[in-house]
Amino acid sequence: MATHPEYLVEPDWLAERLEDPGVRVLDVTAKLDRELVNHALEDCHALAHLPGSVCFDVASARGVLSDPDAELPWTWPGPDRIDAALADAGVDQDSVVVLVARTPREGIDSGTMWCTRA
Repeated sequence: MATHPEYLVEPDWLAERLEDPGVRVLDVTAKLDRELVNHALEDCHALAHLPGSVCFDVASARGVLSDPDAELPWTWPGPDRIDAALADAGVDQDSVVVLVARTPREGIDSGTMWCTRA
C-alpha cells in the first residue's frame, strides 16, 4: 500500500487528461548499459509511449537531473539546471506532472526506481 496514495493517479484519470496542456507526462524509462547510457531513449516514442508524453532521461549518468560537471554520476545539479530541464520538458509552476516508466528488462531495469529519482 502506498504511503501517499494522493500522489498516484489511475490510468483512467490520465486517459481523460492526455489532451490537457496543464498535465505533463514525463516518461523516465531506463535501459542502462555498462557506461550508464540510457538506451530506452531509442525506443521511447515507439514502445507504449503515451500521446503527448516527453522522454525525460533521469537515468543516464549525465541525464537531465544530473550535474554534468560532477565527478560522480547522478550527482544532483543546481536549481537552475533542474528548472531548465523541466522547462525543456514543458513543465512550469502550474503543471501537474505525471511520471511513467516501463521496466524493459525484468529484474534489471526498474521503472519504479527511476520514477522515484525524478
